Amino acid sequence: MIMAMLAVARGIAPLEFSDPLPQILRYVGFAGLLVVVTVVNKLSGRITACARGEDRDAWWGAHGVRVLVLWALTEGAAVSGVLFWFLTGDVVVLFVVTGVATLFLLRLGPSRWMER
Repeated sequence: MIMAMLAVARGIAPLEFSDPLPQILRYVGFAGLLVVVTVVNKLSGRITACARGEDRDAWWGAHGVRVLVLWALTEGAAVSGVLFWFLTGDVVVLFVVTGVATLFLLRLGPSRWMER
């Protein structure tokens, strides 16, 4: 939804920047994605999966905050990729940052934690 709104806004009023800014924002987006991927990999390793027969409500009570933080980090990375694309028009940032973050969101879905 956010991407669609920004795409319409970008088409209505394209932004113009000096030459080095799009390149700088590309590197900032990639560096931010690298930090998020590293943090998500470290934190997700500390979360144990719900074992067979274990109470799911108890599992969510014990790990829900951590899982929510992981989702917030990856969704924030995806939105930042869309925002950097909106500011610069750089589709590389859009596809790489938003694409990788979206793949991580799929990897961290609730059903994955219950199936491990």
